[in-house]
Amino acid sequence: MSMTNPSHKSVNKFISICIITYNQEHYIRRAIDSVLAQTGNSDIEIVISDDGSNDTTPQICFEYQQKHPDLVRVVASTTNRGVLSNWLQAIESSTGTYIALLEGDDYWTDPQKLSKQSAILQKEENIGFVYSDYFYLDEKEGTLIQGMNRYKPSNNLFEETLFSQSMVSSTLMFRRSLFDPALFQQFIAHRFLTPDLPLFLQFCLSAKGYFLSDTTTIYNWRAGSVSRPTTQQEDLLFRESIYRIRLFFIVKRGENKKLLLAKNEFIWHKEQLLIAWKFNDYQHAKQLTYTFPFVATWQKDKKIALLAILSRYRTSFRLFRPYITRKRPLQ
Repeated sequence: MSMTNPSHKSVNKFISICIITYNQEHYIRRAIDSVLAQTGNSDIEIVISDDGSNDTTPQICFEYQQKHPDLVRVVASTTNRGVLSNWLQAIESSTGTYIALLEGDDYWTDPQKLSKQSAILQKEENIGFVYSDYFYLDEKEGTLIQGMNRYKPSNNLFEETLFSQSMVSSTLMFRRSLFDPALFQQFIAHRFLTPDLPLFLQFCLSAKGYFLSDTTTIYNWRAGSVSRPTTQQEDLLFRESIYRIRLFFIVKRGENKKLLLAKNEFIWHKEQLLIAWKFNDYQHAKQLTYTFPFVATWQKDKKIALLAILSRYRTSFRLFRPYITRKRPLQ
């Protein structure tokens, strides 16, 4: 069940900005203010979808709706339904021809972001979505890291995104016609833990993407979020979800299936091994070594082949773990 402003007139807009939030009272003002700072487009709406927050996030959002009743619309769930359902609620509540996403702990830094991206979509009818460069904000260290330094899109954006996701949802603008609610419901039914990767992969299969090299967004990379878990169990569950998302789309696409399935299996085993080292789980690391035949693994990834050898013996695991986890951070 969700609550919204009953007096808000539903008129189709040119651009909808969908802000997705849950328990982000320390960040949500910054996100909304960064949207209000956008220039060049007046025919917009801001749809804020709150997933049953139990802090002051809903009150803050309704405060903005009260200040900007013709611009801001809050859709607030009375219970926490999960991040994918929250994304779906936000997008289905919007009316725009073009949709821009912003997660509630991220924010935009380029006041021309919406204008630049909508201009590209208007000019290039064969382009379905536009994504841009961004900065990671490492909240713990307080540092900014360029997100897509020297990035150039490959000729196969689907396979690039499948195994090396470069896009960040808060930089994205896409045509409403690309969004498939029925397919998104399948993502929910499969209990995927993250909505951005399956959405990106769907778009890559359906349309051409355009990379805007301007840095438009700060992506808040904070510990405890879905994509940056702090426990071994959470990390494994997240990586397993990514594995299942890849599997879903490899089967759906059908092309180059055998090779992509094998690559997906290898990456999943590799990630489990790295997580075992990260969380000092020798027993799990040792069990995983038997999934890495040395010669075949050496041909694919020499570092993992050596790591698998070191994982066979408790002494080498203990001896090399400080070096491995220090010199090669896993997150």
